[in-house]
Amino acid sequence: MAAVFIVLICCLAVIALTAIDGHFSLEKRKIDAILRQQEINDGVAPGTYSRPYKNKKAYRKAQKEFNEMKAQMDSSSQKEAKSEEQIREELIAGIKNLQERIDNIDTIMSSKQENKERGENEN
Repeated sequence: MAAVFIVLICCLAVIALTAIDGHFSLEKRKIDAILRQQEINDGVAPGTYSRPYKNKKAYRKAQKEFNEMKAQMDSSSQKEAKSEEQIREELIAGIKNLQERIDNIDTIMSSKQENKERGENEN
């Protein structure tokens, strides 16, 4: 009987230690994820302050991919830079398009209202 209690206590201790370890590893992963996200938002390559990669090849590959992505974003933003006049022209064209849509919706709504009134007058 005493042996059963000893085995039970050992099993419960192992389960408790596993649960505690799982909790703290989850907290560590959350902190690492937040730190990596902050690094990306700040424009620093992921893994500069946190080391999520255990081997150097994966770390270097991630650094290289981040640098390529950053260079691509910089080149695309330079290509897409427009003058104020072009932006103003696009905005005016967009406003005209929206005004045409509003006019179309007004005509559709007025025709529906007229059809509804005709239907009520016929009855």
